[in-house]
Amino acid sequence: MTVEVPVRTRREKPVAARRVKKKRPNRRWIRNLMKLVLYVSVAAVVTRFAIAKVNRPLQLLKEQMHESAVLTEQLQRLKAENKVLRRRLIYIRDKRGAAQEARRLGYVKPGEVLLVLPSDLPPNDAKTDRR
Repeated sequence: MTVEVPVRTRREKPVAARRVKKKRPNRRWIRNLMKLVLYVSVAAVVTRFAIAKVNRPLQLLKEQMHESAVLTEQLQRLKAENKVLRRRLIYIRDKRGAAQEARRLGYVKPGEVLLVLPSDLPPNDAKTDRR
């Protein structure tokens, strides 16, 4: 005698034994959205610090280049002034130049009389003296 036993698969349950599951709203998309917001926030903070790390040296480089340009300009002016002063020194070391410089400073040769003319008077003072 053979007894037949019904073969059931795993999904098959007797109708009375099955539970009716409540359908939950699918909240997976909310979780994924929260993960995305978190990743974007972390990426923004990391990017901000990376830009700050790169920006500071670039700013220092710009300031140094500006300072270098200013100093180069100043050096050129000082070189030009040095050239003029060296030429003047060579001229003053000569007898003619020394004599001219001494006269400019108010020195006179023995026997000469120094005359100072009032050429530096303003025009208003000259008019009042004539009256």
